[in-house]
Amino acid sequence: MIGKTVSHYTIIEELGRGGMGVVYRAEDLKLKRTVALKFLPPHAVSDATEKERFAREAQAAAALNHPNIATVFEIDDGDEHPFIAMEYVKGKSLKDLLAEGPLKTGRALDIAAQIAEGLHAAHEKGVVHRDMKNANVMVTEKDHVKIMDFGLAKLKGASLLTKQGTTLGTVSYMSPEQARGESVDHRTDIWSFGVVLYEMLTGRSPFAGEFEQAIIYNILNNNPDPLTAVRSGMPMELERIVNKCLAKEPSERYQNIQELPVDLRAVKAAMKSSSSDLSRSVSRSAMPYPGTGASGTTIAGRTAPSGHMAVTGEQDGRAGWVGRAGWMAAVVMTLVAAGTLYLYKTGTAPAPGPVRLQVTLPRGEALNVNIQRSMDISRDGSTIVYRTVNGLYVRRLDKIDPVAVDGTERGTNPFFSPDGKWIGFAADGKMQKVQLEGGAPFPLAEIGDFRGASWGSNGKIVYTPTTGTGIMIVSEMGGATTPVTIVDTTTDERTHRWPELLPDNTWVLFTVGVVQSPDFYEDANIDAVNIETGERKTVIRGASSARYLRSGHLLYSRSGVLYAVPFDADRVEVTGPPVPMVQNLAGDPTSGAMNYAVSDGGTLAYIPGQAEINIRKLVKYDLGGKSEIFNVPPQTYTEPKVSPDGSKIAVTIGLGRDFDIWVYDIARNNLSRLTFGGVNRTPVWSPDGKRLAYFSYKTRGEESVAMMRSDGSGEEEIFFRVKHRFYMDGWTRDGRYLILDLSTQRNSSDIGYLPVDNPKEVINFLDTRNDEFVSSVSPNGKWIAYGSNETGVYQIFVRNFPEGSGKWQISNAE
Repeated sequence: MIGKTVSHYTIIEELGRGGMGVVYRAEDLKLKRTVALKFLPPHAVSDATEKERFAREAQAAAALNHPNIATVFEIDDGDEHPFIAMEYVKGKSLKDLLAEGPLKTGRALDIAAQIAEGLHAAHEKGVVHRDMKNANVMVTEKDHVKIMDFGLAKLKGASLLTKQGTTLGTVSYMSPEQARGESVDHRTDIWSFGVVLYEMLTGRSPFAGEFEQAIIYNILNNNPDPLTAVRSGMPMELERIVNKCLAKEPSERYQNIQELPVDLRAVKAAMKSSSSDLSRSVSRSAMPYPGTGASGTTIAGRTAPSGHMAVTGEQDGRAGWVGRAGWMAAVVMTLVAAGTLYLYKTGTAPAPGPVRLQVTLPRGEALNVNIQRSMDISRDGSTIVYRTVNGLYVRRLDKIDPVAVDGTERGTNPFFSPDGKWIGFAADGKMQKVQLEGGAPFPLAEIGDFRGASWGSNGKIVYTPTTGTGIMIVSEMGGATTPVTIVDTTTDERTHRWPELLPDNTWVLFTVGVVQSPDFYEDANIDAVNIETGERKTVIRGASSARYLRSGHLLYSRSGVLYAVPFDADRVEVTGPPVPMVQNLAGDPTSGAMNYAVSDGGTLAYIPGQAEINIRKLVKYDLGGKSEIFNVPPQTYTEPKVSPDGSKIAVTIGLGRDFDIWVYDIARNNLSRLTFGGVNRTPVWSPDGKRLAYFSYKTRGEESVAMMRSDGSGEEEIFFRVKHRFYMDGWTRDGRYLILDLSTQRNSSDIGYLPVDNPKEVINFLDTRNDEFVSSVSPNGKWIAYGSNETGVYQIFVRNFPEGSGKWQISNAE
């Protein structure tokens, strides 16, 4: 095209190209001026929809007359090569500027204010850009901004050019609603603006990922690292602005982008007024640090290649948490990576800086961090207990060597007694306690899939015995148990977990997981219940794993970030806004278990790391141990089931709040989606491979056994409605029965089966006080294998099916 004349334009050079077109610098022969010509890509010339979208871009931009929007002069067919003639902007794209690193804060605020003003002009004309990103912002040598490329713009009153449910735009800049393929309005541009502003200030994307699925997951589920943790000197008000732009719910963002230039320029004015004034402003927003001296230690740890756990501490009890939290977490990560030991000793006077040390784990040990809590700290802040792959260890902070706790080789979820002399833990189907100084463990209560405990100063322990039950209470000496809460299955509730007793021993904080997001604790709530009266209230929405700090604050987790919020323990309510404390808190977002603890004196212990997203690959192993990785992108794969003929794999993929069933055709290397939206889990194949049965949940009270043809044809059939949570374990080879793993209101799961020809009710196969789960029917249909804790340790048993007679233990777990 170089040197060619199209209409009355002579093309001089190519300026850039992308999916929406190719742009050239050209000379306008009529008006003797330099212009930019954007041509429809060759592959789209014959596509009527693409041509209409191209024309829509010209119409959208031409309707706008603003100094921060590139002017469109005309659109022309150009001898069957449609093009748009527009203003030529001499300068660099914002993307190219950011390739050199983050911008100075003042410059970033100036550029951002101009972008916001340009978008406001578009929104006033009913135009939503829908592809706002750094590559679509040109910056002149004098830092004047021009917004480009309205190729995906949506005009008010115009019909959409895409099917409902499809996504348009650049993944890293998509708002959550845009990523889900939902209808969007001007607030999606405000989200994208927030992404661009974050990039200008930090030099990196707020929602990074190695592939699109991971980026979308982060957009839907996770919050970006706070500005104050990524770049020093960021005003807290600027962080507030960015967070408001990037609110997941459109109703919580700025509702009019016209507000942003005002707020941004106010921040810049405050920065110019006085750096000392700014420092005082930030310190006033910091939460007072509780306690003084060594009791103010902040501890953090994680497994490192050298087998160390890092510890960092703040000796000056008068310092503010907020001002240093993000930096201290970064120091911990640095120490872990270095694999060295640091110990800064102080005299009698409090030191102004943090004390850091790294705890060396015993040789061959590593922290065991998964769906359970992995650590705790004594109330006096003197001792930590942590879980390794071989059991529990304690480490006194005035000692060098950790000590193994006898009898806890399979221990999980450790928690201290109020006096620090005992450790409670879960193991072998029982909640137990053991003396810190040694001795045999003492059983306290029967449990299943344990979900946390808290030991009160009145000699009572509140705990969650398994995933489907409410909270229970038992004496520290064992004995009778009493329910504190009951999971309300008539509402969204699915589980009550991670209880935390307040100092009065009357109110208990706990995490409430919901049915529509069974493995997504960003949708959980933190509730409180009064043990004596039964009164209950919601304290924080969209959070999990709360701990009380006696300074009058509540700590909790959201998206792998530890937050602190002012909290009135007498009124049991939040009294101020939350502040991010620690980034990259290790834990499991599928269980809400986050690895941190706090002492009465303000000692904060935590394990840094990513809250696992669980991106996995599909891998096949043969009986000889040889593996083969299937050629499909990594995803949040769970629950794979191979078809009877071995040609296909049904698998669950989670994306945000939704879980869907997909089918992978091995020979064709094709992954196709079977269900669309809601929670669809645990697929099982029919004997002929033509159907899949699975757990389905769409709205409250509709937990169902659903079926679909495995080739995706036909409609979903709601086969049978179940009154509570369950999992599909299998479909018998003769096609007669579906096998279900049923969650109960006791401390257990039961096993039942549903006749396919007459699905009137689930027939109990095993209905006991024990925990029976993960069953599998033999190929001839005469036997069923299952896991059970009836011996006190989980073992595998076999029984006759469906009679249930006979019982053989075939494993020997010790």
